[in-house]
Amino acid sequence: MIAQTFVRRTIGTSLFLAAFLAAAPAFAQGPYVIVGGDVTHRERSAESSTTYTDWKVGWGFNAAGGYQTKTGLAVEGEYSLFNNASRVTASDVTGPAPGVGHVHLNMFFANGRYTVPIPGPVSVYFGGGLGGYKSTLYGLSNTIAQSFGFAANGTNDGVVFAYQLRAGATLKFGKHFGVLAGYRYVHGNDLLFKGTAFGDLTPNGAKLHCFDFNLKIGF
Repeated sequence: MIAQTFVRRTIGTSLFLAAFLAAAPAFAQGPYVIVGGDVTHRERSAESSTTYTDWKVGWGFNAAGGYQTKTGLAVEGEYSLFNNASRVTASDVTGPAPGVGHVHLNMFFANGRYTVPIPGPVSVYFGGGLGGYKSTLYGLSNTIAQSFGFAANGTNDGVVFAYQLRAGATLKFGKHFGVLAGYRYVHGNDLLFKGTAFGDLTPNGAKLHCFDFNLKIGF
């Protein structure tokens, strides 16, 4: 009797889940917007083995607009803002010391995104993008250099090439709403900051590992 009850409940639950998954609609074809945020780990930015900055875990904001085709392919434009504060900043003069200040990265991407056509409310996506970025320093220094009045401020020279790769999953709510969660790797090429308090700075770009959470709205 117990075994029969278990079998009936298992079959009933399976049929309910199958019906739910089959009934969940695909995301609507057409324009959409995506808005959300990131938790970011930025790798060390360095000019040499003795001049570098290690970063605290930071945050990001991103907004995108695009067009979804019924094949699962989408094209979009995206703006992202990342913020990381210095954990340790080192120089030839001071050596490594607790960091002060933070850095903003303003990034713009043209993206391609593909959503795998899986039946049900959960789908998988992956994609990437090409673009450019600007980096702005806000009082970047360490506790020793800052005590002597030295801190780097300003925006890098020019717009620097950047790219990103991403993958994740979408939980759909009807045809027009979805919650996205995923990982993206963001890479920006080498930077040049002219005339800071420490002279010209040439860090080796920006490399970020991001866990992003977004709301997608289709129209």
